[in-house]
Amino acid sequence: MQVGKETNLKLKMQTEQLKAVQSDVRRVTERMKAADKLLNQIGRTLMTDKCLACLIVVLLVVMLGVIVAKMFGLGKAEEAPGGYLAIDCSWEFNAHIRECRELKAQQEVAAAAAAAESNGGGGSRRVALGPDR
Repeated sequence: MQVGKETNLKLKMQTEQLKAVQSDVRRVTERMKAADKLLNQIGRTLMTDKCLACLIVVLLVVMLGVIVAKMFGLGKAEEAPGGYLAIDCSWEFNAHIRECRELKAQQEVAAAAAAAESNGGGGSRRVALGPDR
């Protein structure tokens, strides 16, 4: 009988211990959730700060580029007759612009006329016209 009472007493003590451990686990779980939320908030704030820092760096680089361009006189627009901006047709990426195509056709016609004159002049002149005409 004595053994049964001791066993029952130990069982009650262990049950109390298990309840205390379970309560501790719940508290730790709640604290972990709160810490996770706090870490997420800190991470978002940090990313915002990084984005702002990158934006500031980009703006500084652009401002520095403008200052350097102004120092060396870059970016000044050359005006063509009539108030239009001049287009530099010697650059390959401007070759598709209508004005550059027309200028090239005029140069080809002038070159063909000069070649015809240097070949003996006189007689009928042949002028090479572009595909547009």
